[in-house]
Amino acid sequence: MTHLTVIQRQALTAFIEQLEEKFAAEASNSASAAFNIGCMLSVIVVLAVGILVWVWGHWVTAWVAMLITGMLALVVVAYLAMRSRGSRADVIYLEEILPQIKTKIDEVGIRHADFEVLARTTLPEGALLRQFVMVIDARK
Repeated sequence: MTHLTVIQRQALTAFIEQLEEKFAAEASNSASAAFNIGCMLSVIVVLAVGILVWVWGHWVTAWVAMLITGMLALVVVAYLAMRSRGSRADVIYLEEILPQIKTKIDEVGIRHADFEVLARTTLPEGALLRQFVMVIDARK
C-alpha cells in the first residue's frame, strides 16, 4: 500500500464512510419507493379479489381469498423491492460513486488497489460500498 500520512488516511477514511452513507441511503430510498408502490397496487388487487369472490361466493370465502392474496402480494412486493435496490445500487455506483472515487484517488495520488484495501479495512463486513469496491486499474 502506498504510504499515506495520518491526515491523508483520516481524510480518506472519512470520505469512504461518507460515500457508504450516501450510497446506502440512495439505494434504500429506491427500494422503499418500489415497496410503497407495490403495496399500493397490492391493495387494489386484494380488494378486487375480495369483491369478485364476494359477488360469486360468501363473505368468509372473500376474507380468506383476500388474506391469501395479500400475503402472496406482500412476498412478491418485498422480493421486487430488494431486486430494485440491487439494480439501483449498480446504477448509483457506476454513475455517482465510482467517478467520485476516481477523482479522490487522482487527487490524493494513490492506486485504486490501495483505495480498495483502505475501504475494505474501514467499512464493516455488510457495507454496500464494500461489495462494489474493486480494482479497476491496478497499474495506477
